[in-house]
Amino acid sequence: MEAQTQTQSERVWVEDLAEQGGAKNATVRGIVIDVKEGSGLAYRCPECKRVLRKMACRIHGQVQGVPDLRVKAVVDDGSGAMVAVFNRQLTEGLLKKTLDACVAESKDNQDVIRDQLADMLVAQPVEVRGDVTSDDYGLMMVVDAARVLKVDLAEEAKAIVAETDWSELSEAAKTYTRVAKKYAEAGGDAQGFDEQWTEAIEKAEEEIGEPWP
Repeated sequence: MEAQTQTQSERVWVEDLAEQGGAKNATVRGIVIDVKEGSGLAYRCPECKRVLRKMACRIHGQVQGVPDLRVKAVVDDGSGAMVAVFNRQLTEGLLKKTLDACVAESKDNQDVIRDQLADMLVAQPVEVRGDVTSDDYGLMMVVDAARVLKVDLAEEAKAIVAETDWSELSEAAKTYTRVAKKYAEAGGDAQGFDEQWTEAIEKAEEEIGEPWP
């Protein structure tokens, strides 16, 4: 899944976005942990564009809905989670089929497209870019560009270990949590994780001067 080429932006952590209250043109990398209800094929009010519930708009009542495609994915980068909203164009690119094809496919079951999206995205590493806002419900990104990443989990783990301040046990514990989460959620090789973490523990014990708790 790739969107049109746009201006690059620096990667940021979700916890930093939460502290800042959002950001413009932010790039986040993380694991999709959920595809929320309302994803897939939806129908919108032709007047106000709100998503219909049982083919009724809360403002305009019963209307002839206009079909649309979207994804509302929960992306977790290890520091926190946010909702990433994909528009029709990005969703069609992910599904590799048009809105019309999705409408035809969903005549008997409107949830079939959401199920397909969940199968494609859940537990997959992604990179998303767009404007992030914050409200009482948390962080939400309106995605401008997105792609599914092919991540070398061992190299990713090494990079996290290399960035850690091993003089602090709390930082080491955070690293363990982040690396373990990446392996577990992305379906990583448990033996590969153990090898990386054993190396990290040896480094920590050497720096701290005491055995690992």
